[in-house]
Parts: sequence; structure tokens; C-alpha cells
Amino acid sequence: MKTEKLVVAVAATAVAFGIGVAPSASAAGNVQTVGIEELLRDPTGTEIAYTVTKIVPSGDSVAYPVGGRLYEATVMARALRGTVNPVVPFFNARSASGANYPALAQVSTLSAGPLFEGNTTTGKVYFDVVGDLPNSVVYDNGPEDLLTWVQAGEAMPGGASGGGSTGEGGGGSQGVTGSTGPNNVSTSTSGGESGNTGEGGTEGGGGNLDSGGGAGAPNGDTGD
Repeated sequence: MKTEKLVVAVAATAVAFGIGVAPSASAAGNVQTVGIEELLRDPTGTEIAYTVTKIVPSGDSVAYPVGGRLYEATVMARALRGTVNPVVPFFNARSASGANYPALAQVSTLSAGPLFEGNTTTGKVYFDVVGDLPNSVVYDNGPEDLLTWVQAGEAMPGGASGGGSTGEGGGGSQGVTGSTGPNNVSTSTSGGESGNTGEGGTEGGGGNLDSGGGAGAPNGDTGD
């Protein structure tokens, strides 16, 4: 059975739950194929789970001057324990060569608002791809990668074949292995009306400039 990885959050990851500091722990071993849920646990006890189901070229119109090619990842966030806040700017699209494309958080539709325990929210995170095409989505807090989802059939970091989970290890990571399978993403509602903040990607001329969820726009309603 495919597995999920549960991570003890690092200091900056505490922002994901709207709380203060946390001890540092590496999560280099948390690499899965798309469709597998991965968890983050804060030392205070709150837990959030993310599932990335795809990373593909996007035909959507967004209010951002795309300088390359617009890509999208469909992401589901789930509040497992306590009230949590998805952190959209932590998502990045990454190529096999290491080219990194930060989330266009201001136009992404994944809500950054409070998500109450038991609720889920699903939305798209957009990326401006100006170089090598991405084959993975990485949740990175700045100092390090915490979670990674690789397209099925693509090589995982370290040369492992896509389609299974990695074992313990990778820079002193602390975690617990679970036993879940792929999540089916549904159009669940989000918690709160807080817009996503931050921006990424390379600015440039042309691209899609139609209206679509600008900075600070509400992204959803509170889930049941």
C-alpha cells in the first residue's frame, strides 16, 4: 500500500497554522507521487494535510503578466487537527534540472483562510514557467523542502522511480509513516475569506491578463 509521510514542522512552517515558533527538522525524505496525501504536524498539535493531484499547463486566464507558460497544480488542503491556514506561497513548481517557479499566490484559487478541523479546501496554484518544464510540486518554507510530489513515471530525487514512497532519512528528518492511498480531490469549500498573499514567478510582457482572483480576493467560504 502506498504511504504518506507525516512531518514535524520546522520553524517557518508554523506560519502555516497561524502560530508561533517550532523546532527545526528536515523533511528531505518526504517525496511522493502526485495523488498521495502528505501531512505536516506542528509541535502545538495542529495538523494539516496536502494532496497535489497534477501539475499541467493551464489554459486559465489570470490577472498576472505571465512571462513564460502558465502551469497549474490542483491542491487539496485538509485540517486534521485544530484550525490551520494553508500557505500558498510555499508551493513551487520544479523541473528535473532544478529550475524553480514560485506560486503566483495572488491569483491562485487555493484559499489561505482559516480551515477548521475536519474541513477541506481545494483550489489551483499557478506558476509562471519561464524555463525547463516542471515535473514536480514542492512545498518549501524557504530554508528547505518539506514536501514533494513528483509526476507519475518521473524520476524522484536521488534517482528513485516514481510510483512509491521514500523511506526514512534525508538530513535527519523526523516523521511517522502512515498507510493511506491516493486522495480523490473534490470541490470542497474552504474555511474563511482570507486572500492569499505573496507573489512569485518572473514578471514579463504578454501572457494572460484577464480578471481572475487578484491579491486579497476571497477564495472561498467556510467548509462544513
